[in-house]
Amino acid sequence: MKENAARNMPKQQVNAEFLQITTKPLQAKFLAQLDNLTDKLMQIFQGSKGAKGQKIKDIMAISSLYDDIDIKREHTLKSLVIYFNEDPDLLFKEYLTSSTEDERLRSTAATVMGIYTIRREGIQEPEDVGVVTEGHHEGFVVQTSDHLPAGSPACKTRRDG
Repeated sequence: MKENAARNMPKQQVNAEFLQITTKPLQAKFLAQLDNLTDKLMQIFQGSKGAKGQKIKDIMAISSLYDDIDIKREHTLKSLVIYFNEDPDLLFKEYLTSSTEDERLRSTAATVMGIYTIRREGIQEPEDVGVVTEGHHEGFVVQTSDHLPAGSPACKTRRDG
């Protein structure tokens, strides 16, 4: 019973409860920790050999072409998934803005947990980033913020709505 209640809990309520328990915002805390650990993770990933090591090397080569914190975070998480011998295509879904919402909803209907990005063709920076849990989408609008320092954990995403 508790498991179903937690699964159906709105994202805002999860964030509010996390804040109440820890006095820290969930998303900002996660992103800050990811940013703090990225260099250490890169060192660990560099030791990967074989096909896994090559996949990680290819992802990180793309990441090094961009000076964008969201792209670096995305590629770090993808590399982490590969490092643990999982398929990143099961966790990360990418769509072009030309895809319809119905197409996106159908392709993630059976997704237990995933992260999606929507991009314009030929542009690496996403227009929308979100989380899919139990087939339900929680979108975020990606934005830059002029009053926050580059690389700040709160710099790039805000809840849509």
